[in-house]
Amino acid sequence: MKGRYFAELTKLTFENFKHDRFTFTENRLPIYGANDKEWELLSDWFDTHGMASFHNQWMVQVPRIYSYLRKRGKVNSFAEYIENIFKPLWAVSLHPSKDPRLFHFINHISGFDCVEDERRPDTPLHIATKAPHEWTSEEEPPFNYYMYHMWANIYSLNEFRRRRKFSTFTFRPSCGETGPVDHLIGGFLLANAINYGVTLADDAPLQYLFYLARIGVTVSPLSNNTKVLGYLDNPFPHFFRRGLMVSLSTDSPLMFHHTQEPLLEEYSIASKVWKLGPNDMCEIARNSVLLSGFDTAFKRERLGDLFFLSSSRSNDASRTHLSDIRVAYRFETYHSEIGLLEHICGLEFPKALLTLSEESAREAEFLEAVKKKKEVPLGGIINPQPQEADIDKLQQQRLLMQRQLEELTKTLTELQRQNKQLTEKLAEEMARDQQAQQMRRRSFEGRWDQIMESEGRKRSSVVAKRIDETSLGRLFGSTIISVLCSPGGAAGGGEEATWDGAGDDADDSNSQQQQQQQQQEQVQQNEGQSNGRTASMQFNTMGSLGAMAGGNNASNAMSATLGSDAKGIAAVTTALVNFQENMWSRKTGDNDSQFPQKKLGSQKGCITSVLPPISTDLALTSFNGASPKKGHSLAKQPPTPPQRSSREVDVQRSAAVLPHLFQ
Repeated sequence: MKGRYFAELTKLTFENFKHDRFTFTENRLPIYGANDKEWELLSDWFDTHGMASFHNQWMVQVPRIYSYLRKRGKVNSFAEYIENIFKPLWAVSLHPSKDPRLFHFINHISGFDCVEDERRPDTPLHIATKAPHEWTSEEEPPFNYYMYHMWANIYSLNEFRRRRKFSTFTFRPSCGETGPVDHLIGGFLLANAINYGVTLADDAPLQYLFYLARIGVTVSPLSNNTKVLGYLDNPFPHFFRRGLMVSLSTDSPLMFHHTQEPLLEEYSIASKVWKLGPNDMCEIARNSVLLSGFDTAFKRERLGDLFFLSSSRSNDASRTHLSDIRVAYRFETYHSEIGLLEHICGLEFPKALLTLSEESAREAEFLEAVKKKKEVPLGGIINPQPQEADIDKLQQQRLLMQRQLEELTKTLTELQRQNKQLTEKLAEEMARDQQAQQMRRRSFEGRWDQIMESEGRKRSSVVAKRIDETSLGRLFGSTIISVLCSPGGAAGGGEEATWDGAGDDADDSNSQQQQQQQQQEQVQQNEGQSNGRTASMQFNTMGSLGAMAGGNNASNAMSATLGSDAKGIAAVTTALVNFQENMWSRKTGDNDSQFPQKKLGSQKGCITSVLPPISTDLALTSFNGASPKKGHSLAKQPPTPPQRSSREVDVQRSAAVLPHLFQ
């Protein structure tokens, strides 16, 4: 429910206080120090449910649970525990506008309380000398270790806030209910007042110090009656009669009280049991107001304008219903005691109550400030009264801020209009850019298609040309049978028949070069022969062309040979024409039966290439090592070219096609 039920019950209590103009409270709200978001949550709850009340001031209750938080990993050191409590207060005091809810909430906080079970044994204070950031163990720090670091942060924070004219805080821890006397010593040194303090009765010197320092002690007899000691054993009446500044208060009224007015219940029982008179009850009530954390305006309204003095001049009997004699008695007794100590020791002691001369100076200063309508810092929260000049100045500032706000509103409207126009223009520009990109893309695709078509046509022509060249090269280099006739053999009537396998073994460069050299030598020899050797020259030249088709050097040699001898060109032409007629005149069946086939390829299949033999009077041919005819002599046969191993991919030889030049 996010604290809604607790808020509703508390607001019902505030409603009851409105009918009682003499009852005021200081309720407690806890801050555990587990993280720095607790203040934010608490201020949100306070502001959301409207928990501000004229009859109430809030006290922040800090439990001593560092060890519990450390064991559960909430904090890593005692310094982090302290920072979680005070760092948000420093931040909002420095920059109130950053968190206005928290700033509004802490203006309704009167002080800090430090609580926990005092019966828990403490680590000796002289051992606990670590700095807060060095205290990283799970061991609980001593009571006075907590007290000192709480006081140090509250004191420095108050000094900073007082300079900025913000509200300040008191430090009123709960100590002296149980536990050792060390707790009361820490309260005496550091606190503005303490709660409970019943164990103070066991140490008379410490009571005397509390009396001299005017440290307040707030006692809750009905609560102590249940938890600590009986009502009749409570030391409150002894403290009061000895002159200590004591007051009555309630503690957990829903648990220990039985009426709707628990504070009135405390006063009535105390007056009857301890036989306290009306003047005693009024003095106790006056001490309660002085020890409370309410602001200066509240105290002036309840006690009088000069409440900050110490003598009877500070008492306004019409408001406190306390006799001046009782106030004068307390004043004279205190100064007599201090004077006796100074006389015995020969030293000057600081005094908690003002002397008469000091009171006169303070009173004159206060009256002068009242004439000038200025407030004098008297401690606590100061509420300065506004002056007419200040109100006029604020009105002028308000009008100026309104004009600035109107100008800023107009500027904002104009900027919004310009922003809208720019957005529309930007959308139009983006649409145009998209259209332009689409048009550019389409034109690029069109150009690309044209380029690809032209490239395709070029590639087709190049491929066709390469096919033609390849067919011619294979015709000359692989399938044409060249007959080489030596001069001696021609003269003597002998013939030399060879099978040119340069086309099949084109990869063997050494063999090809040897064949080219031999053929060139034959061409040079055949050029010088007579007309009777024309046929031999023709076939030698043709064989040279077949061998040269696989390389540039061979092509150059062929061109040189054909170009240098016109008779040779005519002879080659005649031989090619005869070869063409002879090749195309034969049928496929006759070729298959009459000529052997040279198969290429793998086991998957092969395509055969067959060319008819060329028959002349000067030379005969043989295939695959066949013996020549009778009556003809054979020259030395060249070595068989190396055979290539079969590949997985079939090598298919296309049919020989003559170029247009020779058709």
